[in-house]
Order: sequence, then C-alpha cells, then structure tokens
Amino acid sequence: MRRTRGNRRRWARQAAASRSSGRTDSLGEDAAKTSVDLGFDPERPQAPKGFPGVELDFALNVAEADFLRSRLVNGCVDPAGRGHEYNLFGTFARYRHKTDAQALWDHPRISGLKAEARDMVMLGAAFARIMYGAAILYNVCVARLMPSNESTERLRSAHATAFIGWAEALNPADVTLLDRRIPDLQALGAITRHGINDRAIAFVRRWTQLCGEPLKLLHDPTASLLVSNREVYLKTSSGTSRIRSAKQRERWRGESGSQQMDFRWFVARSCLNDLATPADA
Repeated sequence: MRRTRGNRRRWARQAAASRSSGRTDSLGEDAAKTSVDLGFDPERPQAPKGFPGVELDFALNVAEADFLRSRLVNGCVDPAGRGHEYNLFGTFARYRHKTDAQALWDHPRISGLKAEARDMVMLGAAFARIMYGAAILYNVCVARLMPSNESTERLRSAHATAFIGWAEALNPADVTLLDRRIPDLQALGAITRHGINDRAIAFVRRWTQLCGEPLKLLHDPTASLLVSNREVYLKTSSGTSRIRSAKQRERWRGESGSQQMDFRWFVARSCLNDLATPADA
C-alpha cells in the first residue's frame, strides 16, 4: 500500500513535505487545493464512516480483500520487476477457501503455479528438507559435548533418534535436485537483494554431497566436523559458539533450529486465509 521507498522516517519526511506544500500552494481557478500525497496507493479502500470514532477490528471486507489481493498479485521482489515470475500470491489468493497446508508446497493450488514458480518451490522444499538434517546433527554434536549424566544421555538419544528419522525419510531425488541447482543459488538470492557468500555455498554443497548416504552421517566425523565448523565460523566472533564455549552450552535449552525451514509459510497462510473469507462475502 505504501508507494514510497525507504524506512518510516523517510516516509514521514516526505508526507510532512507534501502537507507543507499543499498548505502553501495557491488555489486554482476552481478553488480546489492541490492534493496532498501521503505516499499511499490512492485506490486503497477508504476509512469507515465516522473513523476513528467507530468500533474496529481486523476482519477484512470484500473491498479490502480485493484491494490487498490485487496488490499482492502485482507485487515484485525487485524494483526493476525481476522476480515477478516467482510471485505465488496470484495463484494462491484465487483459492477462496481456508487451507491448513503445513507447507507451502502442500497448497492445493501448487500445480497451478507458473513453471518458474513451481520449480522454485520444489527447490525450496528440497533445500529445507536437506538442511534440516544439518540442524539436527548440530544438536547431536552439542549434546555430545555436554557432561554425561542421565539428562544429557536422554537428550543425546532424542536427537540421535530424530536424525535417524530424518535420514530414513530423506528422498534421494531432493539431493539430486539441490546438488544440480546449487550453482543457481547466488543468482536467485540476488533477485531479493540477498547476498549469499561463497562459504555458505561451499557448506551447502558439501553437506548435500554427504547426504548421498544420509544413514551414515550420524557417526561420520566428517559430517559432524562440517556442521560444527559452520557454527564456529558464524558465532565465534560474537562469543556465542556452543561448540567452543562451555558457558554457552550451559545456557543451551537442548535444541536449536529444531523446526524445518518453512519460508514464513505460516505467516503467509494466515494472510491467505484472511483473504479467502472476507467478513461480508
């Protein structure tokens, strides 16, 4: 809805400047003042009659839902328009029913996406499932460094069991897909103005290669060293590495990254469900 770029402070400066200009502009022949541009889409639904002295809630009406749906459908992730082909809202928002899909790749309209978007979703699904194993193995590595007692033994067993479950469920097709598409990751990240450094790519590549035989990884020192070194690289400078610091392990609650990446699906699903059922439909 907001057309101006930048943070809220920049928007506030622009809105204030527009108001000031509107006050000082001379009246036209028709005695109408120059309109004030507050930086919002002029087609947005108007405030309810009597606002703000009326009872309000967050339920959308049909006009509001249609407006938001049109903005989401036309949304681009890049100012130049690149990435529009990966917008999922156009297809998903046309599904006028609530969904309880647990992952975006389980949405009822996934087959209706454009080929580029569907391929991106499938790549994201493979990436999430494969990298989830690295997160579980990291928990195993930290648990192994904890002092041995009944509690930590249960913790080690629980994480080891979770890892075996992940390894048994891992689809070799996911490994093949991600291994083939790793060279594309940096270019895909650039579309959303996210840089992916070479060390991250190297980690993903090596972990994916090891996942060719996932059931061997629980007791493979190479795999454990890979995920441990990644955590040390990311956290040592901030002093929060659990691999290096016994004090940090003492503060550990027993698991990290215990949920598979969902790419903010639960937030998006909530928005889609609101759009699917406007209050006055």
